[in-house]
Order: sequence, then structure tokens, then C-alpha cells
Amino acid sequence: MRLYIDSAVTEDWEVWTRRNVLYGATTNPLIFQKQNVDFNRRTVVRMIDKAKDLGLKALQLQVHGLRQPKDAAKRMARYFERWPAGVVAKVPLTAEGLAVLPLLPKDLPITLTAAYDTRQAVLAAAQQARYIAPYYGRLKESGQDADAIVDAMLAVCRGKSRVLVASLRSAEQVVALAVRGHDTFTLSPQVFEAFMDVPQTQAATAEFEAAASMLEKAAGDKAGFFKS
Repeated sequence: MRLYIDSAVTEDWEVWTRRNVLYGATTNPLIFQKQNVDFNRRTVVRMIDKAKDLGLKALQLQVHGLRQPKDAAKRMARYFERWPAGVVAKVPLTAEGLAVLPLLPKDLPITLTAAYDTRQAVLAAAQQARYIAPYYGRLKESGQDADAIVDAMLAVCRGKSRVLVASLRSAEQVVALAVRGHDTFTLSPQVFEAFMDVPQTQAATAEFEAAASMLEKAAGDKAGFFKS
């Protein structure tokens, strides 16, 4: 299972790194805009360094400026040079996006992003892209059969590209997809937090802590058993 956090706010990364469930982080220009994060080279370089420091395995950055493909590729190549082991390039599944691919470093992992149709999974498999990223929530909200589409993508790409399911609206959606064999997701901080919202677990943990406190108090300092 690979869980990415869909956020350009590095404090979000820190929270879930401490909880030891995070594989990496995904970003795109819309996320920068929505989260009011500066979108410039200096900020991205700091993010790359932060991802390395936190021990993330990957940071996905979007190729942009597709009308100037050489410039777009050079920009991404510089980020890749900063962290060859972790930077992944997100490339939109358009003619302009695919035209950038030959200009990128050969060993730079690729995510083909903004996928809405199973036909695009064929392109991802042919390209041997590391990931294809379908927008599950947007598919559902547009009235399409999101489940059938992402399941078909999984079948097409199996053994070739990982299906990185994005645009998820709830923890329940993630669980339903995981039951059907999906194992790679990028989640907003809000969806991540929903996984922690289990009152019964909180109540049971409070009981454990109360029992431990009572036992320690009863034991006192007789044998120093509970002393570190």
C-alpha cells in the first residue's frame, strides 16, 4: 500500500510522517493556489529538501508551461537533479503533455495525470509510466461510473504502471477501492484525518491509559517496576 498526501503544505507532511503511514506527497499548481503556497523555484527546492529530510520516498511535481516544452522539461530536470531518488514528474495526459516526455531525463519517473478514461491507461502502460492518476471524485461528480473506470485501469496497467487514485472525497471511498485491489492513493489532509475519527478506538485507548495509571499508582515504588 502506498499513501501519498495531496498537499503543498509541508506541515501536513510532517504530521503524517510522524504517524508513519506516508509514502510521499503529490502537488500540482491548483493545490499551490488553493493552499496559498508560493509557486516558484525557490519554494519547490525547499519542498524537495524537506521531503528528503522527512524521509519521504517520493515527491510528485507537475510539469507545467507545456507550450514551451523545452523550458518545461529543463525546469523539471533541475528538480530531478536535486533529488534523483525521489522526484516524480506529473505529466498531463494531453498531446502537449506527452510531447514533453522525450525531453525529460530518461530515468525520471513519470505520473500521467488527470486521467478520466480507460483508454488513457493503455497509453500509460505503453509508456511504462510509473503511475497513472485518475480523478475518482471528479469522475463520480460528473456522473460517470468512476468505479468501473478505475477498476478497468487497474486491469490494463497491472504489472506495468501503478494506478494512483486521486480526487478522493472520503475514507470510505478509499476503503472500498482497497477492497477491490487498489493499493495506491493520494489523499487530502482532510481525508487522512477521517481515518483517525473512530470514537470506539479513542474510548478503548482512554480505558487502557486509565488502567495503566491505576496499576502504576497501586504498585507505587515497591519494586520500581514501572520506573525507567
